[in-house]
Amino acid sequence: MDIPIQFDMISPIEENKTLIETKDGSSRRINPFDQSGAADAAALGRSFAFSQVHTVRFCGSMEVKSNRGEQLVQETIQHIMAARALHNVFRMFECQMLVTEVSVRLVDPGSQVARSEFPVSDISFWAVHKDNDRLFGFITVTSEVPDRKPKFVCHVFESNSSAEDVCVSLATANKMAFKALMQQKATEGRKSMQKHYSVDGAEGGGKSKPRPPRPPPPQRTISLQESMPDDVPSQGDGDERKVEGSES
Repeated sequence: MDIPIQFDMISPIEENKTLIETKDGSSRRINPFDQSGAADAAALGRSFAFSQVHTVRFCGSMEVKSNRGEQLVQETIQHIMAARALHNVFRMFECQMLVTEVSVRLVDPGSQVARSEFPVSDISFWAVHKDNDRLFGFITVTSEVPDRKPKFVCHVFESNSSAEDVCVSLATANKMAFKALMQQKATEGRKSMQKHYSVDGAEGGGKSKPRPPRPPPPQRTISLQESMPDDVPSQGDGDERKVEGSES
């Protein structure tokens, strides 16, 4: 592979250095001189419906060709770890990974500065390394330029504990984010229907229009001859017999 690997964590998020948005839309300011690390990240997590904090070390990230695949993640982990050994890159950035139903945020435990953040909706796949249960990776999908092909990047981490626990947190956050999205769409659909009916009611004066009367059933005209039985002589035949009798 000739794809470049990023071994260092990206620069802090400028617009969110000390302000972190919570689920209710408000922002919580973090003390940059607080050394409590995971405790502060856990306190922030209580602002969300779901939150888990994991201590991890960033191993590296690189662009990949697809947005999912067990074998793809396994090969990327192996390639990044082999490249670290080949270039003698032993130092890894340690951070607190705060997983919520909104995003995965990597927070510097010393300064409490958010070094990176990935919306849960952008995380398409994750997996634990098959030979090392502390290594894991997840793939993100980003569109840097509208109307262009998305970019797929695999990020690799080493967890202090079992990486399976981190992947369980990612799965739970993904399910909750999907559920929230479905609820939001259902709410928007109900509001749209209510607005539609309210507009119809306003145009009709708030009252339903009366139905037009049904047309009368078609009338069939019956002639006099059709209404008389066949064995009853017509009026003309009787008059003719009376004339013949009077002549005789």
